[in-house]
Amino acid sequence: MSESAQTYLKNALVMVMVDGDVNDAEKAYIRDLRDRLGLADDEFRALCAEVRAEGRKLSVPKAGEAAEQTLRQLVEAATADDVISPDEKRVLEKVARYVQCEMAELEAMILQAAPRTSATVVDDQAAEAIEQAVQTLYARFGQWSDEQRRQAFREIAAHGTVAVVPLLRVVESYRDPDGGNGLRMKEMIVDQLAELGDPRIVYYLAQQVFLGDADDEVTCAALRAASAEAIGRLVDEPFTRDADGIKACRMWWLSKGMTRYQTLVL
Repeated sequence: MSESAQTYLKNALVMVMVDGDVNDAEKAYIRDLRDRLGLADDEFRALCAEVRAEGRKLSVPKAGEAAEQTLRQLVEAATADDVISPDEKRVLEKVARYVQCEMAELEAMILQAAPRTSATVVDDQAAEAIEQAVQTLYARFGQWSDEQRRQAFREIAAHGTVAVVPLLRVVESYRDPDGGNGLRMKEMIVDQLAELGDPRIVYYLAQQVFLGDADDEVTCAALRAASAEAIGRLVDEPFTRDADGIKACRMWWLSKGMTRYQTLVL
C-alpha cells in the first residue's frame, strides 16, 4: 500500500475514534475503505497497532491541494454515520484552521459529504442541553408521573442519535435519581433508546440482558426484559418482555448477535 493510502486510512481510523465510540456505520466505512485500498488483514492489524502507539495523531499537510484533500477525507470519515459529534466537529474545525480553510467552506464540505440525510452537526450548546436534561431527570424523576418521565425522555431523544451515548451512560450508571427508582428510570430509557433505532445500542442493551447471573434476579428482571424486547425491535427478532424473551435474546446474542454487534476493538 502506498504511503498516501496508508495515511488516508490511519487518519480515518483516528477520526472515527475521536468521540470514543465506533458505531456500526463507522465500522462499515472502515471495512469498505480497507477493502478499497486493498489492505490485507495482517496489514490492517499492524496499522491499528501503529495508530495506538502514536496516540491517535492525525497527519495533515500544511497547505495546498494535499491539505484540502486531507480535510475532505476527514470530513468523509466524520460523516460516515451521518452524525457529527461535538468532539468530531472540534477536530474538523481545528484542522480547517490549520490548513487555512474558512468555516463556511468546511460546512459546505460536510453537507456535500452527507447529502442523503444532511449530517447533524452537533454544537456545544446542544450537548450542554442534553446534559442539563439528564441532570434534571436525576433531580425530578422521583416527583414525576410516568407520562412526565416519558415526555422528558422524548425531549432528550428529539436531539437524534447524538442523545444515544448520554442515555446509555445513565443506563450503565450506578447513580439513582433523587427519591426515585433507578431501575425504573433505566427501564424507561431502554424503551426510548429502542425508538431511536441506532444499531450500536444493541451491544450495550445486551449487557443489560445478561444482568442477573451475578446480580439480584428479581430486582433486575424488569430491566432485563425491557432490554431483550428493545433488542428484538432493533434486530427484528420476536423477543418478548418476559423470562422467555430474556432466554431467547441471550441465545441469539451468543449464537450470532455478538459477532455482528460487539464493539470494534482497534
